[in-house]
Amino acid sequence: APIVAMFSSGSTLSGRIKARPSFSATAPKADGLADMLRLETDFEIAEGVLRKVDLAAAARSVFGKNDNKGGETRFDQLSGHLGIDQDGYHFSDLSIVSGLLKAEGEVSVGRSRDLSGEITAEVRGTASLIATPLAISGTIDDPVVLPTKAALAGAAVGTAILPGIGTAIGARAGQLTKRLFGGGSRKPPEDSRSGR
Repeated sequence: APIVAMFSSGSTLSGRIKARPSFSATAPKADGLADMLRLETDFEIAEGVLRKVDLAAAARSVFGKNDNKGGETRFDQLSGHLGIDQDGYHFSDLSIVSGLLKAEGEVSVGRSRDLSGEITAEVRGTASLIATPLAISGTIDDPVVLPTKAALAGAAVGTAILPGIGTAIGARAGQLTKRLFGGGSRKPPEDSRSGR
């Protein structure tokens, strides 16, 4: 919590952290070093709480349960890689594990405290046996976590065919369809751009 307080006005994350950060900065003048700070580190946070977002509730909202505003996510372990640069804070290879929840993904926090990214969350012990892809947006103070459009579209089709488990399968199929045909922001391979 004290470390998070350096970057955020509110306490959005707590737990026992283990990390070995590497810092670097280059600037023409000493007073510009703080603005050019770069940090890279793997990290693990044990027995913590992620506040202002309930990932389990967000995952269940693909079934029409829209109870994912606010709340908190308690976890046994949160791990990943953090990179800090001029553009903001970039969390990659994120993994969140608790008794009922398993989630993976990537999230970035811009300099204006805006959030972007995607997390795939699976809630165990419910009909949602297949992971639900969640889009991350909003800000640190007011995060928005909702199923992706592809997941919602797939869930709607799955619900029409087979309510319950069909919804979960459809949500996952929607994510796979997006990856196969949606392309998104992935760059084409180097060879295809050079005509080889």
